[in-house]
Amino acid sequence: MLSYRHAYHAGNHADLLKHYLLTRTLAYYNQKPKPYDYIDTHAGAGYYDLTAAYAQKNREYQSGIARLNAAAHLPAALAAWRDHMHAHQPAPDTYPGSAWIAARLLPAPGKLHLHELHPADHAALTENLRPLRLGRRLHTTCARSALAAACTPTARTALPG
Repeated sequence: MLSYRHAYHAGNHADLLKHYLLTRTLAYYNQKPKPYDYIDTHAGAGYYDLTAAYAQKNREYQSGIARLNAAAHLPAALAAWRDHMHAHQPAPDTYPGSAWIAARLLPAPGKLHLHELHPADHAALTENLRPLRLGRRLHTTCARSALAAACTPTARTALPG
């Protein structure tokens, strides 16, 4: 189904929770010396312009990132995360999506696998991530089959049948 467009929902309260947990998880993995891959099966456009018509239609960001930005008294961890998100914002009045956040936080030589099937969002993702000069993979393939291929373990032993 290609009718879902995350741009209508970007920056809402659910996005804040998801992206807070994503940044904390990536920070944890980044403490480890071993590289890892990041796979996003529904990467979207990378980041979203909150002044654009699609964001203005439902204005879901107002109950999320706009409210967080307006908050004067926040717990220290949440205030630090808000500052971190501002530092990684591609431009004012934009909201970074999971793909943008992961692209900024994934250390080399980790591999970034971003899948977006919707043609318009895939084109936006490609264009939006271009300034980061990632040299990593963006896919228009079906995420289900690509995920199965990427996660297939290499067998070291086998039992005869």
